[in-house]
Amino acid sequence: MEREPKTADDYVVRARTLNGRNYPEAAVEDYRKALELEPRNDMFLYEMADTLWGSLHNGEEALPYVELLMDIGGSNQSEASILHEQILAEKRNAKSAT
Repeated sequence: MEREPKTADDYVVRARTLNGRNYPEAAVEDYRKALELEPRNDMFLYEMADTLWGSLHNGEEALPYVELLMDIGGSNQSEASILHEQILAEKRNAKSAT
């Protein structure tokens, strides 16, 4: 974290550190930068979605990342399906509550 990130991996390392120190908003910004460099990286997509949903509970923003992750597949496919169902369930519950 002492130097400015240059690669997508650098941004993700810093994002993980920020998220681990309870700065998820700052982590999201670094995940965005990493995904600009590697937009179809399944690990980066998963970590972005997980931070948006798990740390910030922002399903609306997390959903496009989850759906892209589900489309491209990869090693986080089952986790993406779980996040997808959780987000959609919350949306259904919110609709029924209104």
